[in-house]
Amino acid sequence: MAFVSLLLEVLQYIAVCIETAYRPSLYTFRLTSKACYKAAVFLVFRQIIITVHDREGLRRDIDRLIEALSRTDSSPHIQCINIKGDLRLNAKKTEGWGRQAPTDLNKVLGDEEPVFYHGPYAVYDKGIIEKFSEKDIAWAPVVNLLQAKIHLKDLLISAESSQGTLRAISLIYLIFRFRTLLWGIHYSYEIELATSPSLYRCARRDSNSDDDFNLETMIELTTGLAPNLKEVIILNLLLYSSFRSQGLPGFTGGKVGSLTSLSLKGVLRLQSPTVLQNWARHIDFACLQHLNLGSGLSVETMKWLSFPRVQTLSVCITPVDFCTKARTTVSTQSLFFRLSNLLKNYPSTGRLNQKSWILFCPIMLPFEFTKNRVLQIEAQCPVLEELTVLVKCNKSSTSEAEIYRCFGRMKSLRFLFLILDCSNWRVIRNSIYNPTFDEEDQKLLDKPLVDLRFLFLKRGELKETLINCAVEEALARSIWKTINQNKTGRRLERLKLWSTGGGVYGTETGLPVKRNTTAFSAIRQNLARSWIFERGPRDDEEEGFTVRELGQYKRMARDQHDVNYWALSENSDIWEVFHPIWPSKEGSKDWRDDWSSFSLQI
Repeated sequence: MAFVSLLLEVLQYIAVCIETAYRPSLYTFRLTSKACYKAAVFLVFRQIIITVHDREGLRRDIDRLIEALSRTDSSPHIQCINIKGDLRLNAKKTEGWGRQAPTDLNKVLGDEEPVFYHGPYAVYDKGIIEKFSEKDIAWAPVVNLLQAKIHLKDLLISAESSQGTLRAISLIYLIFRFRTLLWGIHYSYEIELATSPSLYRCARRDSNSDDDFNLETMIELTTGLAPNLKEVIILNLLLYSSFRSQGLPGFTGGKVGSLTSLSLKGVLRLQSPTVLQNWARHIDFACLQHLNLGSGLSVETMKWLSFPRVQTLSVCITPVDFCTKARTTVSTQSLFFRLSNLLKNYPSTGRLNQKSWILFCPIMLPFEFTKNRVLQIEAQCPVLEELTVLVKCNKSSTSEAEIYRCFGRMKSLRFLFLILDCSNWRVIRNSIYNPTFDEEDQKLLDKPLVDLRFLFLKRGELKETLINCAVEEALARSIWKTINQNKTGRRLERLKLWSTGGGVYGTETGLPVKRNTTAFSAIRQNLARSWIFERGPRDDEEEGFTVRELGQYKRMARDQHDVNYWALSENSDIWEVFHPIWPSKEGSKDWRDDWSSFSLQI
């Protein structure tokens, strides 16, 4: 049967399947015939992304968009407009930190926003955008677009300098921050925006540790002042002092909101349950379906937690104190699994129906995710589709390979993100840790090789670090193959590998980047590569996948920049550790041609 003879509803269903599998194919499908175009056009125009740079560019882009919508009669199909960027009236930006430039970490994490600890989230006080001011007029094209014959469900705003310009529209505001809480009066535009029935999701940025009452005000909004606010993100808050605000107009206390999604990322002092208890006084945790606790949970906080309806859970486990023994973290993760096991018997589900689970422990902390833990997740989360988890590297040993095999037993698993941990906390945290090395590798690293703070390291331990950091494509392919050969149920559609933690031994910092250890840092960055494997929508064969290195261009640029350095550092003592592992190959230009990953012991 030809496409043209199929019902429109059938073609639309086909278009939805194509978009879900691989969106670029949707555009090809749209050009197949008039019938396919009609079936796919609502998906093509369903979401519009507008990236803002300057006043003239914004006006030009909006004019072109309106003309295209008119020509194709597609305005009724628009459901979401996403406004990004930063509107600058002048070419030079002089206010605030601004957005941090993209890094390799952004590429590895994908949609998950990385948490930084040194200021990129800071949003400083700026003047209110007055009506009919130059900046208000600059946003006029967007207002004109929104007043056209479109029926939006969502308006996402992550563009700076937009607050106060867009009113009475369905909002997902991702850089939300009151500007006038310290002025003694509440500006009408801010109150109108914050309490709008259209406000559904908002993210609150840090103000560089200044207490400007924004966190307290955000909590007040969740109690019903913003009646349809369901999703809240708090990023990187660390206050040096805290004062009580006067409260928003209409806030009386005693009411409890019904958020469905709460994300507390960055430094939020979750080592004690105080912060979460404060939230619990204002929102009903029983209503939460998505919970992200990304600043570290202690045993005390875990004992207090209760999340009976959570479907997507992301937690970051830490000891109470940075210098606490490793057993603190072990007890915390054990408690987490015992608590999550209780959810299996929750009467409304019968089992832990989580489709996405992120259990992430920073590389600065002692943590080993064992085979038994993987099997426990498989048993407790039978419908798990997406998993992010840390795997301790062990020189590609049999025990490490066994963990990769376990992921194949997860029948519903489709997306897997493995954080390959190359740290070694046992060096100074485990008094009985005594690895077997030969006489040369038992020697402590002498002063010319590393900083005085790291004279506890043995040459063999630094060798193990380099071996664990080395993740070339051959090893990445072997991990992918091992998982897929043991995969049951649904196919694994995406695997991301992120190698990190090399040079971390349980002290407050890793190996320092100075003197001869600069060579170590450069070597580690070259060895520790990240990879992504993806299946195409029509790849039915077992070998039908693509693989690419994440951050490859940045690595190559960094290597090119270091060419002159290598010419001056051939006598560095680091090579006494490197070359016994990977001797110089005949015809190689330098050490970068000599190394290779250790083969996975399957």
